[in-house]
Amino acid sequence: MAYVALPQKEKIRQQFVEEFLRGGWVRFYSFTQEDSVVMYYSLQPGRYGAMFPTEAGVGTAVLDIFSKLVLYVPCMNNESTNRNQPHPHVQTFYDEEVRILSLPEAQRYLGNVLRCITGFIDEITRLRAEGLTPAAVHSAYIHQRNVESVPRDTKFVYVRKVFPDPCGTFTLFRLSNLRSQVVCNAMLDIRWQSDRRHHVGQKYYVHADGTTEPFVVDNTGVLSQVEEVLNNNYRR
Repeated sequence: MAYVALPQKEKIRQQFVEEFLRGGWVRFYSFTQEDSVVMYYSLQPGRYGAMFPTEAGVGTAVLDIFSKLVLYVPCMNNESTNRNQPHPHVQTFYDEEVRILSLPEAQRYLGNVLRCITGFIDEITRLRAEGLTPAAVHSAYIHQRNVESVPRDTKFVYVRKVFPDPCGTFTLFRLSNLRSQVVCNAMLDIRWQSDRRHHVGQKYYVHADGTTEPFVVDNTGVLSQVEEVLNNNYRR
């Protein structure tokens, strides 16, 4: 579904905003200088992922710390959204290989990448226990911030593409659930939902308090900067 506009009636508008903000969005992320991992991230409570280089391009893995299940996507190069059947455990329309592994299986396939993810989780847990903020970039608004896990049958969501602005102004994420998110700063995100035919829905400002408003006029010029970053990346 591509969202078009905020409904006029207050009750329906509140339901719309709740539906739009819930589910898989980038909660926080952290780029690294490590050899095995390019970036750590979290899209769902209790699930921590990493993007990592492979011979074929870039892969990703997401560990659910409660179910001990691991999502593994070996390569994310296929932009086709013609998947014949919805995946039973992963929210994606992309026609790429996705696997759900047990922890022992993940250790065999992922090796040091999985060790890096668990090390990142340990560091986050330690810092939070000490009342400190982890060294990661948080999105402006995190839905159900204090929820620590998702139900076991909740489908995994993962980051497919990431486009950091070289000037450090923003980072654009493309997610497996056909959502796009521009993390600008601690006070503002820009988010939108596309459909599997690549129709882009209405863009929305999302503020730190969860207030959501249509992105009608690009007064800041940020979207033109986003387009420039995308064009430069895809020309490479």
